[in-house]
Amino acid sequence: MKKISLYMIALLSAVLTGCSDNYDPEVGPQANQQESPVKVSDASVTNSVGTIDLTKLINETTHSETPIAFGKATVKEGAMPANTVLKAEVEVSNTEDFAKSATVSTTMNDTTNVFSVSPTELENAWFNNITKNPATTKLYYRTILYTVTKDDAAARIGQPGVDFFSPSNTTLTPLNKVSIAKAYYILGGPNSDWAASATNRSIKFSHSDKDVYEDPVFTVTFDAAASGDTWFAIADDAACDAVTNGDWSQVYGIVGGKNDATEGKIDRRAVLGADNSFKVPEGAKKIRVTLDMMEGTFKVEAINFNTVVYFRGATNGWGDGAQKLGLTDEAKGIYTGYVYCADPNGWGNEFKLAKDASDWNKGEYNSTNVTVSGDITAKDGGNFIAAKGEGLYYLELDAANMTLKATKITNMNLVGGFNGWNQADDAQQMKWDAKHYCFVMTNAAVTADGWKFTANNDWVINLGGNDTTEPSSKISDLIPGGKNLNVVGKTIRLYPCRTNTDKIYATVE
Repeated sequence: MKKISLYMIALLSAVLTGCSDNYDPEVGPQANQQESPVKVSDASVTNSVGTIDLTKLINETTHSETPIAFGKATVKEGAMPANTVLKAEVEVSNTEDFAKSATVSTTMNDTTNVFSVSPTELENAWFNNITKNPATTKLYYRTILYTVTKDDAAARIGQPGVDFFSPSNTTLTPLNKVSIAKAYYILGGPNSDWAASATNRSIKFSHSDKDVYEDPVFTVTFDAAASGDTWFAIADDAACDAVTNGDWSQVYGIVGGKNDATEGKIDRRAVLGADNSFKVPEGAKKIRVTLDMMEGTFKVEAINFNTVVYFRGATNGWGDGAQKLGLTDEAKGIYTGYVYCADPNGWGNEFKLAKDASDWNKGEYNSTNVTVSGDITAKDGGNFIAAKGEGLYYLELDAANMTLKATKITNMNLVGGFNGWNQADDAQQMKWDAKHYCFVMTNAAVTADGWKFTANNDWVINLGGNDTTEPSSKISDLIPGGKNLNVVGKTIRLYPCRTNTDKIYATVE
């Protein structure tokens, strides 16, 4: 079969359409398809396609291709109306149940009824609708037949979704449009010995459990250098192996060579002709890198953790973020704290976490960029949902790895030497005051030999003093897992939501 220029195909199609005085047999199936007068039992398809290797059928240099003859359609003699021709489509999939499929148009020879598929159209349909993985795989296919009669739209032979002709399968080798490795690593960064970092591969990008061609996005967050600017490069396993043999040409750098670029294209040094490494200026605590290997792009973010992040949601009409989470581990970027979730206006018990109390443009943590667990769920569009209804929730935000865990607080107890450190002592349960965002105990039995706050009858979530806590009526800085307290009083109020300060505090009277 001769190779035909793609441009000639388009030109010939335009000429034939313009010269037709009767009807256009290339009209595709309509949204509301009419049923063909030809019965399914009167039509058949004989498959003729063999193994399909698109790398041999498409010449991207000359813009030419070799059409694929998929089969021949036959209609019982006398069953075709006058002035009627056959048209065909081929539905393709990578699974026998056609759960994910694409439909490809064909060119029908009106004399022989042999129908052919353009390799380029097949490649695009496969790449855009089924999988971007260039590996040789099984291709399942089935034919849809139509009749086109003068002045009428295309009419399908048989019922849509029910009647297909000659389902079969073959082997397909797609074009290798892009090559994506299973894993990527940071070379350098906080490691001064770049060759060693290629050997141990300790800073690895994270990835979902999907095929890398279905999800080509990789992310990693790592510590900035202890001092000075942070320099690094990116490598896959093949590049790391090459580095151990003294070959750095397969390592990835920045296209354009602007070392401190925060986004752009990447390519291997062999292509770039230089190392073009990445640089993040001094001052960052951590660095987050995101790769889209389908597009060959990168994004670099220097992370500096604010003291607090703000809770904004339905509780206060999406207002000024009076409730806050505090930075409890600066080295790791961990924020913890308590937030009261409610839905007074019937908008849905939803919220986000913002980097600024009133300006969304300064950044936010939401369900599109944070992975959630525990007693909250993610909603399409970005909001978190307090899954267990109105109440107080303990949140743990890992701003480096972008995860958020929530635990609903069912009770808050006072525990200490006075009750044998029994965290499940019902007699020492505090009451929640939703108006003032605080827990209250009016008959506390705490003693000077030490006590703390515990949540949910367990030690997993507990509050105590830090190293600077002073023994006074206002305990101004309570932290998770902190030291025992020794202030004595009968009325104790715990303010866990940081509504009046950036600290969790308590008062003892």
